[in-house]
Amino acid sequence: MKFFINYKLIGFFMSFLVFGCVHADGAKRTLSAELNPNCPESICETKNENNATTLIHVRADGENDTLHYIWDLSRQPSVLVALCERDTNVTINWNETFMDVKTVQFTIKPKYTMSFVLTKVFIFNDVTDQASIIGVNKSNIETIDARELTWTREEFNKSTNEVKVAVSGKDDASIGCNGVINLKLKCYNEEDHDKETPHLLHSANVTQVDMEFIDLIPSDTKFESIRIAAEFVLVADSETTKTPFTINKRKTVDDENTPGVFTLIDINTPQVKNNTHASYLQYRPISYTEQSRDITKRTDVHLNQPDFLDDAETYLNLSIAYSYYGNTLDQYLVQSFNVSFGQREDKFYSNYTTWTFILGYGTSPPEHVSMFIAILACIGLGIPLLLLIIGGVYLAVKRMRNC
Repeated sequence: MKFFINYKLIGFFMSFLVFGCVHADGAKRTLSAELNPNCPESICETKNENNATTLIHVRADGENDTLHYIWDLSRQPSVLVALCERDTNVTINWNETFMDVKTVQFTIKPKYTMSFVLTKVFIFNDVTDQASIIGVNKSNIETIDARELTWTREEFNKSTNEVKVAVSGKDDASIGCNGVINLKLKCYNEEDHDKETPHLLHSANVTQVDMEFIDLIPSDTKFESIRIAAEFVLVADSETTKTPFTINKRKTVDDENTPGVFTLIDINTPQVKNNTHASYLQYRPISYTEQSRDITKRTDVHLNQPDFLDDAETYLNLSIAYSYYGNTLDQYLVQSFNVSFGQREDKFYSNYTTWTFILGYGTSPPEHVSMFIAILACIGLGIPLLLLIIGGVYLAVKRMRNC
């Protein structure tokens, strides 16, 4: 009795093992973007010295709905996210004070909205080397109000696959002539890891924010143990204004994309409207102390528990959140939180710190291994299994021959 090995069958079997392990999310959106949409010449051209007016509307069309992103990077850097019907449009009512209360309007009321605002940056003297601003005496803190910085547009690129904008914030009085805060915002049309370290996983429903704090050491400071922290505010639709955001810390399967980091932090808003709508802020608890963003130049990120914000209308009066929600802000869930950068005995802040995070609608996509790792794993499991099958067939055939 002859025994033939069907190599085509084996090849098909191996292909199934390899590519069957790889998962891809097919959900995509088509992006379009506009800089300072319908802004009068008297506001965005005559007064727009050094690209100082940067308001971008991004439309992300899906099969059944549209996400509208409005990035306001001229005043308090802020983001508004609105989930809408496909045929919903946005109107921005410009005025001589740039924008005011209720100047952002949708032709159809959004199904869900959330907003994010950078309010303050802190330079603090960490005399106890605790790497956190929590509990630090006010005399050891210098505050930079984001409203007082001059934000200049450095880059704006758009396509149907990705939209990106970069701005820099400066103010000689508060952060010195060399100090600068850089912000880079991106959104995408599909799920993937970002190309830049720390390579966060994004879906088609997110804005990624990358921050750099460069040379924020005033020449007249008396602080000897300087660290950096920042304050942010999140606004979200909620069934009640008293249900706080929740913080979820979870482990990831590997550190292929961010070497040495196996943790993800999610700040989740409460689900509303029949548990179908929610949003989140996600990051890996890592910061880099040099622009190369090498693993050897890393430090930690510390988050405090979010607090409810009183008098949000006044606090956010120069943000896109105020331009949309206006005097109804107290009807939404509004909380602030601080993020500090550093770790014990890391020689404190020198001249560079960065932080990257994602603002997303819905729930954060689960981490999964890349195609390369999946192929290696499948081959590693598939070849021994295939050899086992071939060996079993060979022994069975040999036994039949001996009968």
